[in-house]
Amino acid sequence: MTENLTLDLHQIRHEEAEILVDRFINENWGRNLYFKIITGNSEIMKNIVIEKLNFYELEFSVGDKWNPNNSGYITVLI
Repeated sequence: MTENLTLDLHQIRHEEAEILVDRFINENWGRNLYFKIITGNSEIMKNIVIEKLNFYELEFSVGDKWNPNNSGYITVLI
């Protein structure tokens, strides 16, 4: 069964984002699900999240492939 979860990083300081992404991944590891991380338009926040996802070697895509103007989130398969 595949679930959908969301981690919203709006209003979160960059320093806290790494910890929250780590925690979210570890709490959901191995559950065979897609989740969405909302980053907003901050390139710094996107880079923080992408570095973590690369560290865990997770598959992800940035934004909406049907609407390239909507890139404020990252979809991840864990």
